[in-house]
Amino acid sequence: MTNKKNKINAIAAMEYRGPIPPPKLFGQYENILSGAADRILKMAEKQSEHRHSLEKQHVDRSLKDARTGLHYGFIIVIFCLLISGTLLFIDKTTSGLILGGGSLASLAAVFVYGTRIKKT
Repeated sequence: MTNKKNKINAIAAMEYRGPIPPPKLFGQYENILSGAADRILKMAEKQSEHRHSLEKQHVDRSLKDARTGLHYGFIIVIFCLLISGTLLFIDKTTSGLILGGGSLASLAAVFVYGTRIKKT
């Protein structure tokens, strides 16, 4: 009778998130290829700089769009108030009051809405 040994095959898996592997694997990369660890770190730093650059561009663009909207809104309200004043001057009282009142009401509504958004 022969003694047969049972063989056990095992598979191990490791998972990590992010651009930098855990220290144990990090050292193994360096053992396989000299300078690999430095290259991995440089790649992670470059990716981080790129992400920060994109976020900065997004924030800058959002601020520019907000300012542009404020400027155009201001111009429209001033234009409406000038027309309202002209209408009041030429005895078109009802039209002048409606246009002027509507302009001021919309300006107040935007101010209140903007204040509420900043609080949340």
